[in-house]
Amino acid sequence: MIKNIFIFFLFSLSQILFAAWDDSALVSIPTDPHPFSDPFVASFENVAKMTANSTPISEIPHTNIIRLKNKDFSSGLKLLATKVDGRAPLTILFPGLGATEDSYRCTEFAKLFASRGEHLVVIPNAWTPHWIVRSGGVHRPGDIIEEAKLSYQVVKEIVEIIGRDNISQIKILGYSYGAFLASIISYLDSISTERLITGKVTLLNPPLDILLSLTRLDHYIDDSEYIWKGVLDGSIFKQLALLSRARQITGQAQLSEKEIVAMRALVAWKGFQSALPSAIGTYMNVKKVESKFPKDDYQKWSQHFRFRLYLEEYAPELIAKYANEYSTLRYWYELGKSKGVDYQIFTSEDDFLNTTEQLANFPTEDLIIYPHGGHLGLDGARWYQNLLSRSL
Repeated sequence: MIKNIFIFFLFSLSQILFAAWDDSALVSIPTDPHPFSDPFVASFENVAKMTANSTPISEIPHTNIIRLKNKDFSSGLKLLATKVDGRAPLTILFPGLGATEDSYRCTEFAKLFASRGEHLVVIPNAWTPHWIVRSGGVHRPGDIIEEAKLSYQVVKEIVEIIGRDNISQIKILGYSYGAFLASIISYLDSISTERLITGKVTLLNPPLDILLSLTRLDHYIDDSEYIWKGVLDGSIFKQLALLSRARQITGQAQLSEKEIVAMRALVAWKGFQSALPSAIGTYMNVKKVESKFPKDDYQKWSQHFRFRLYLEEYAPELIAKYANEYSTLRYWYELGKSKGVDYQIFTSEDDFLNTTEQLANFPTEDLIIYPHGGHLGLDGARWYQNLLSRSL
């Protein structure tokens, strides 16, 4: 029971919940320093506070889970769909690494768009076991160009499900890994003989180099391994206690150093590392691939995984495919921009998926950078909620 509660409350970071959306007058952006200087703590504190409440799908008007069946997903791909009455804009949402269609953040977006009288459809992330099983493992996890191609076919199907006569405009929204995916999808649409995307393409905290960002995460996972295994020791009670503690504080100064490093470990391991064995194990089962590592002890087998290890040992062809400009957001952004794609990009200077040098070298025209917030760590701030609400 407690384990289920923990899973219900927690993760991945890609499943952060938006607090109740407030579409009233825009609150001015604060100039004071962020109360959480450590980007991992900022991210964790936001997760903790934003997951304190949730909105069941059954309580969101016009919203339910639907199944898309076609030649690519013959047994049905689950989508979260908000389909309002009449003609309205449609936003298609691509969530982050390992996030399902009904994760917290997705349901809160559904709540927002339903309140506006707009359509929304959420496509699950391609690293989820559901996507891998239902697609028959047609591509390896992390083959983001192939993920984008297949996702774009789903976009086309969604337009038919909602009904062309019911759609006044089509917009794209992606966060984290899903933001990078959205940049490729928007380019694919821009060169299509029948363009569908007519509105904004909004990218929230995208990795600026997908290959470097994934492998950069290995450093954080390795750095916090002794905390994850030694101090937290897989204890649900200790993890719940940290969640509770994060909900009580108003600034990092209230935390001990031990609490800070423990929160970093939870972000690295629960937020990112846990997506690896789940996706890879599912893919191997679907494709009947023999593991190069014994699976008798699942915990040991799963915790040895790192993104670099996956790429080198299981998918070396992905390194060859993406060790170039294809792995950079700038490449897809500039291609799309040249075709008239209307982008807006929101991120934080201290987002640990990227470096300040990468940000400095990215075109600034459509890029909005905040000095603090970590990775998707601003969602609980009212000014940020209002800013996004009016921008989407």
